Amino acid sequence: MKSYLYMGAAVLVVGVLFLISASGYPDFALQGVALAEHKQLVASVAMYLGVEYSLSIAAVAVPVTLILSAQADNIAWELANSTEDGTVKVVGPIAVMEARRREGLMLTPQDTLRTLIALMAPFITGGIASLTAFV
Repeated sequence: MKSYLYMGAAVLVVGVLFLISASGYPDFALQGVALAEHKQLVASVAMYLGVEYSLSIAAVAVPVTLILSAQADNIAWELANSTEDGTVKVVGPIAVMEARRREGLMLTPQDTLRTLIALMAPFITGGIASLTAFV
């Protein structure tokens, strides 16, 4: 899931950068007010696509992440409640969290930060483009 999220974000960032560069080619032929208006138009479209692409990634990634998290909870619950002789014991949420950590199903703050950056990457790219339009 993470690999697809990162690759998808990278492709959409490249798409925003391509839009900025391809739409900015008439700048050399424009002067004065027309140049300023064209730069603002390109920046606005880049910002719009950055927001749209970030929302598209979130619309795909968030439901999949919630489903995978629920499956990880079920796996950790089964591991925490099973014993070697096959009987089932009932344990609390702390034991379930320990089983999740032991099996590598726990999310770290670094994982969460990387995911948020990947979700916001097209938006950040479009925002930087809109900031550079006024320089």
